[in-house]
Amino acid sequence: MSGTVSDLARATSTCGWVVFGIATVNTAGNRVTWKRHHVRTCAYRTPKRFSFTNHRVYQVELKVCAERRAAEPSMQCTAGNPAWKTLYTSPH
Repeated sequence: MSGTVSDLARATSTCGWVVFGIATVNTAGNRVTWKRHHVRTCAYRTPKRFSFTNHRVYQVELKVCAERRAAEPSMQCTAGNPAWKTLYTSPH
C-alpha cells in the first residue's frame, strides 16, 4: 500500500490521520488476524508519502481523522463511528 496523506486542518495542534485496518490470513488459511497501520501528518497542506507491505491480505479498511498530535490515533478515531470504509476484499 502506498500513497500520500495531507493535513487540511489549519490549527497547529491538529493533525491529519489515516488509519488502515488490515486483515491477514495465516498460511494454513484457517485464521484471520486484524492489525492496524496508521500514518500522521501535522504539516498543513504538505503531503506526506507512506508505503507499507503486508502478505496474505484478506481485507483492507480505511478511516480518516483530524485530531490532536499524539503517537497513535485515539480510541475515538479508531472506533466504529463513523464507519470504516472497505478498500479491498480478497475474492478468495
